Amino acid sequence: MALNMLRMLGVIRLPITTFTFVAKNARMFSGAPLRNWSNEPEIRRRQYVRRRTRFHTDPVYKEREASLTRTRPSYGRWQKANHDAYIKRLRSYTQVREASDPLYVLRNRVHMLVQHAWAMEDLPWKTHVPVLYEQRVQHKCGKCLVSRHGGVKMWWREKQPQGEENGKQDLEDQGQAAEAGDDGNKYLCHSCHFTGPEAMPEGYEDLLKITDIGERKKQLGH
Repeated sequence: MALNMLRMLGVIRLPITTFTFVAKNARMFSGAPLRNWSNEPEIRRRQYVRRRTRFHTDPVYKEREASLTRTRPSYGRWQKANHDAYIKRLRSYTQVREASDPLYVLRNRVHMLVQHAWAMEDLPWKTHVPVLYEQRVQHKCGKCLVSRHGGVKMWWREKQPQGEENGKQDLEDQGQAAEAGDDGNKYLCHSCHFTGPEAMPEGYEDLLKITDIGERKKQLGH
């Protein structure tokens, strides 16, 4: 009866069922996966980069995402409370990703490779050289234009003219350059730089294993 009175007064003009409609691609919260994510690794990566770039360049979108993050349960707390389930899920995800995404494998192998001083300093990297820091450092990536919040320990620096110092640089000077925002397009993040085997050092494009790269290095005399 009360509902009929509200309709007569014009307060309710639409059927109740209208308010239960949910869009096909609706996200229930910020952390939920989008149903229209592509199954193709490269397309999915571009979708992620667009979302990440928008987060860092659109204040309204960033605040909305941050607000949703504050109102949902912490994934970190779930991870600690369900450690075994988390490890099992992570291993399963990694196995599937490695089996279906060669680029994912390449990036991981290169990330492990440059932990070795000989790989970072002696291999003939083409356009950029790896730079490792003891602490996280923020640079603006010259490709995706994102300065990762909190920084990362590994960046790719544009090669300097012959005679400039290669590989590890003075951490204090690099930190000051990053804080001053005087990087220009000299740095690339790992994901943007390594988009395929062509980013490997000259003469090593067909190799993945660190042991094989070490053997090739001896053969080529690098």
